[in-house]
Formats: sequence, structure tokens, C-alpha cells
Amino acid sequence: MPKKKNILNNKPKLIKNKKKRFQTPLGMHDILPQDQYLWDYFYRLAEGIVSFYNFGRIDTPILEFTEIFEKGTGQATDIVEKEMYTLRTRGGDRLTLRPEGTPPVVRAYIQHGMRKWALPVKLYYAGPMFRHDKPQRGRFRQFYQFGLEILGEKEPARDIEIIHITHTIFDKLKLKNIVVEINSIGCKQCRPKYVRKLKEHYRYKLKQVCKNCRDRYKTSPLKLLDCEDEKCNRAKVEAPHVVDYLCNDCSSHFKSVLDSLDYIDVPYLLNPYLVRGLDYYTKTVFEFFEDDALGDGDDKKDSDKNEIKNRTDIKAQLQKRLAIASGGRYDALVKTLGGQDTPGVGVAIGVDRVLEVMRKQGKQPSKPKEPRVFLVQLGDRAKKKAFRLIEEFRKVNIPVREALGRDSISAQLKFANKLGVDMAIIIGQKEALDNIAIIRDMKSGSQEVVSEEKLVIEIRKRLK
Repeated sequence: MPKKKNILNNKPKLIKNKKKRFQTPLGMHDILPQDQYLWDYFYRLAEGIVSFYNFGRIDTPILEFTEIFEKGTGQATDIVEKEMYTLRTRGGDRLTLRPEGTPPVVRAYIQHGMRKWALPVKLYYAGPMFRHDKPQRGRFRQFYQFGLEILGEKEPARDIEIIHITHTIFDKLKLKNIVVEINSIGCKQCRPKYVRKLKEHYRYKLKQVCKNCRDRYKTSPLKLLDCEDEKCNRAKVEAPHVVDYLCNDCSSHFKSVLDSLDYIDVPYLLNPYLVRGLDYYTKTVFEFFEDDALGDGDDKKDSDKNEIKNRTDIKAQLQKRLAIASGGRYDALVKTLGGQDTPGVGVAIGVDRVLEVMRKQGKQPSKPKEPRVFLVQLGDRAKKKAFRLIEEFRKVNIPVREALGRDSISAQLKFANKLGVDMAIIIGQKEALDNIAIIRDMKSGSQEVVSEEKLVIEIRKRLK
């Protein structure tokens, strides 16, 4: 006979139904209401400065054709090889979430015939960029940049203008210990000779560097100097300096930039290993850092500034730091993307990183003051009247808080107490019918009846 199943031992297994908690994707973050004031403060200040220097705003699409970055940023760059978010549309187009701002601006310059505008064309942009980078301090997969571009002039004065404006923004933010590291990487005439010397230096050191650098040796030798790996840093210390191989034009250009920075008192460090990681740069390249080694900038003497500018402590320069702004000249990019030969220079400011420095140095502006007036209502007629009163306060720029979703007066007053307002305006059914209101002092508890037509005047008087 078949064995009977023991029903008691066949209890169903309890499966915990865990609900998935949706969160922001890795490396991306929300900007909450309590933090928006800081972002708004930065943008208002930066836009005010660049508008004075006649920069006009441009907004480019977040999605661009992938080829713009492959040709512009560079096929062999880390950005293009490893970090781009790329998709294929139903129509077969390859599109990429913009990883940086310069190629899209140059594309717009060509597409809209800006070469016919009065030169130079001066543009600024602000918005999110996307890179599939390893999230860590100061590095996000969605991050924000504020950038400047000047197209149409090759004079070193435009390099200086870009650096000066960036320095001015940081100065107006009251940031301390900000220094620009600067170098020249030459042009297509003089750079090949330097690259040959650089490869000779690394030929017998390839076993001492990381795998990425061994690959760069074949495809992008200049990027050997851009690696932050500790063993690669040791190999680069004895590498030849590109400034020793500049042609007359590049040398004269760079000397003019440095002389002008001295004259306008922008502190800088000559960093012979700064090359930037993008293919389109020519001549001047630079990065802004927060340099704690500078001490309190308010007490620096002229001799200290000269010491800063002439420092040759390579070990300090090779420390792993995050640039808060970076840029340079790109005289061949417009032609590379299909336009006429047009010089250009620009900078991208990392907004996330600048705000991090502001918080670290305690340079945040004061938060906007919370409303000091709370409107309490009870009943349908009072609620309708509340909407009209709120509009009257808006017209005279008096912020008002309310709790229109709550009907109990005690609950509304409790909420007003929690917010720490100075006074409450109470309107019930009787007050609504008689066109009056009660003003309650939230600290003393004293109350006064005021006619509706004098309410705004009385509140304004009490707020002074």
C-alpha cells in the first residue's frame, strides 16, 4: 500500500516578501530643498561675473551623437574608452549622455554658423554631465559643471581672461588657498619631438608602471604623465619637461600667459607634468586646486607669493587631489569636428567639488530666512479667504506659512510653534464674516483683533 503523506509535516514555507527600496543609481544623488540655496548662490554669483565679461549662455542637449566625443574628446581617452553612457536608438543612431561640455559647444558653434558672429564668441554653460567613473570622494557619475568657452582668437590674452575669471569666481566665493597649476603641452609642430623623448624615458621603465600606462605608451604617451598611480608617479619624476621642447611660438605664448598672471596677481604653480586627459588640448593647460600648503592667504606677503609661484616640490604636486576647475586651449577642435580652422580656449568648473570646498572652509552663505508669519484658518469660508490673503502678502513680499490641510486650530498653532514663527494670523468663520483677523504673538501669547483691510499694514509694521 502506498504510504500516506504526513500532512502535518508539509507546512508551506514562509517566504518573506521584501519590497525593493528604490534609491538613486550608484554615483548619483538628489539635491534636496535644504541644499538648493547653496547651488543657487553659486550659479547667481558665477553668472553675474561671466555676464559682466560678455559671455552669453548656451544650453546644449544632454544627449549628443557619440562620434562628437569619439572625434573631439579622443578615441583613446579614458572618457571615451571606459566612462561614456552610450545607447542606440530605434532608428540606429548612437547617442551618448554628454561626459563633458566643450565638444557640444563646439558642435553648436559650427552648426549655427557662429563664425559669422562678432569674434570672439564667448559662451558659458551650466548643467549635468555623466561618466561611468568609480564613485568616490568628489567623483560622481552624474556631476555638474559650469563652463566658459572663447572661440575665434588665438592670443594669450584669452587664456589669461579664462584663468582670471575662474580665479575671480573663487575669490568672490571667499575660498582660501586656491592655486592654479599650469603648463604648456605645445602644438603639432613641437609636440612630436617631446613625445619621442618621453617614450625614450619610459622605454626601460615599462615594467615599473601600471598596465594602463603600458597601453598608453603605445597609443597616448602624454597620458603617462596624467596617471595618479603611486608607482607611476615615481617613474614620472625624472621624465623630461615639455616646456623644454616648445617651439618659438608656443614658448612665447606660454611666457606671455605666465607674465600676465604675475601682473594680475593670480597665484600659480608651474607643473611640468600637467598634460590633461583630453586629446584636443594645445599649448596652455591648467587646473585649479585647493592647496592647504598655502596657509592663510589673508596674511601672505609678496615674498611668500613668489615662493609659491616658483615652487618645485614635485612630490607635493603629485599628491592625489581633486581639481575644482580645469581647462586649456584647443586650437584644432573646431576643425576636427568639421568646421573651419578656429582657435579656442575654455574652462570647466566642477560645481559639486566647489560646494564641497565651500562647506569644508565654512564659506556657505546664510540660509534664506524662514517665514515669520503663519496663517491659521478654520472653516470653508475662512479657507477661501486664506487664499486671497496669501496672495496679498505675496504682492508685498511677505512670506507666509500655512497648513491648509489641517482643520483644527490647535493643530495648526502647534505646527506654527514647531516652525518658530513670530506671529500667527487666525481667521475662523466669525472673523471671515466680519472681515477681521486675530494677530497672535507666538512668544507672549497675546492677541489683537485687526480689520482685514489693515492686516497687511499691521503685519509689515510688526516685522520691522
